Amino acid sequence: MVLVLFAACLGVLVDGWITSGAIVRVVLAIVVLGGAGAFLWFRDGFRLNVALLWIVFLTFVGFACRHRIDESSFRSASISQFLASRPQPTIVEGAIDGRPEIRRATGVPWASDAPQWRTSFDLRLSQIRVENRWQDIAGRLRVMIDGDFSSLPVGQSVVVAGAVEGPAQPSNPGSMDRRNFLRSAGVHGYMDAQSLLASEPSDELKPIFLGRLAQRSWETSRERLTRSVDPDGPHGALALALVLGERHQVDRQMRDKLIATGTAHLLSVSGMHLAIVVGLASALTIFVGLPWRVRLILMFGVCVGYAAITGGRPPVIRAAILVLVFLLSLTTKRTTQPLNTLAFAG
Repeated sequence: MVLVLFAACLGVLVDGWITSGAIVRVVLAIVVLGGAGAFLWFRDGFRLNVALLWIVFLTFVGFACRHRIDESSFRSASISQFLASRPQPTIVEGAIDGRPEIRRATGVPWASDAPQWRTSFDLRLSQIRVENRWQDIAGRLRVMIDGDFSSLPVGQSVVVAGAVEGPAQPSNPGSMDRRNFLRSAGVHGYMDAQSLLASEPSDELKPIFLGRLAQRSWETSRERLTRSVDPDGPHGALALALVLGERHQVDRQMRDKLIATGTAHLLSVSGMHLAIVVGLASALTIFVGLPWRVRLILMFGVCVGYAAITGGRPPVIRAAILVLVFLLSLTTKRTTQPLNTLAFAG
């Protein structure tokens, strides 16, 4: 599995480095095939690893082609022609792609009408208003708007009015290049929204089932947790951050205390949180005296359930895959290889 992961990463990197010539890609694919074959020859014998050699080769070619398709699709998105270095007022329609995130607004704190929250989400575009008519468009924007819109479901079709702009080049040497940051997320630009109107989703903007399921699980868990703790109090806000990763209600004083004690990383839900939950659940099942097969099934459910209630965050998903592969190896009574398990989760 490590060799397969290496071939996948190499395929993506090679396609990113080479900008022309299909022949060059074919030559590099042959080189990768020959190198993998030589490695397998000297390790265990070529005849026993022909299948693995073909898997490595197909993985390299497949990920290189997938990267090329994604790059072509990203660069050819029609929203790019409307993005400039300065904000341009426009109106767009699209579907919310991912759970909206809210954080405390950084406006003027003493202003009476200053918004308390600011919401951001990715918008998968379908139409844009050009003069007095709607025009079909493709691409994704990162929308930021004042107010709490965290209740908007994934896949909800919305009409947003505001100013769009493309990511600016870094102004200082060594500063963060937001173009690469947005590209890694598949986002073409920003939109500072002034108004938002929800509408009925079209057939082309069907909500993703897994995304809606994860958001619904997160909303249900948050509702039940807020029944037990006060979300506006310091302990309730800390509980929401530690369990669900909802950090926006943690005040600055509490954040400063966590930074001073070196525990600020606990506010970011990750694999460590899943490990704690699985460890506690495992200890409880052992204490109750459940059979080992029942314990494995319960551990499986805990992993999937916790990944769902945290909103399907990538670190939790990776950790859940690691645990699930380990549980599967115990169920089938197969020896686990830590590197292979880590490569599979990556």
